[in-house]
Amino acid sequence: GMVIALLCMSMMMMMFKQVLQVGLRSSAEAQYDTEIQIGLMVAQKHLQNAGYGSGQPNDIVLGSFAGNTAVYWRFIPDLNNPTQYQCQGIGEEVSQENNRSVHRFILLTKTTCDGTDPVSSGTWTKEQIIVAIKNSDTQPIYEYELTTDTCTPYGIDDVTLARQKITIKAARQYMTNTGSNIQHTLCLNNVTAI
Repeated sequence: GMVIALLCMSMMMMMFKQVLQVGLRSSAEAQYDTEIQIGLMVAQKHLQNAGYGSGQPNDIVLGSFAGNTAVYWRFIPDLNNPTQYQCQGIGEEVSQENNRSVHRFILLTKTTCDGTDPVSSGTWTKEQIIVAIKNSDTQPIYEYELTTDTCTPYGIDDVTLARQKITIKAARQYMTNTGSNIQHTLCLNNVTAI
């Protein structure tokens, strides 16, 4: 009876350990996905400004920051002063800390911004860190794709416009095959098609 009781207890301890590991991993995955979603929501909020006041196709471009792909845009924050532009961007910086990769998703700004220079040129500085995500991969989490397509702004079915669209893909840490990326596509209502 003692041997059977010991076997049952050891099996229950092994099962408890597995359930605990699954719970911890699920919690870590949920936190990781939440941080990615926060980064995407903040990026979308800022990207809605792209081309405001000017609406030129070159008001948003892809470039690089810290060796990774970035997206840069300009807009006119005050329509009463249409010659004063503001330039912003979003990039990712990957560094190693305590044998882990830290991915900082950063809102960028440029002090000198006008409507004639290429948006991605000049000196860009870090305005604020949107999210900092830790994982074991040194590859960037975020990717950007800028395309021209028809959009239905704000879900209005009868108005379809040719506009630029930006797709942001974020790699999940543990997911493979189906659902390996979180993807958001944003219609840039202020930027005309190329």
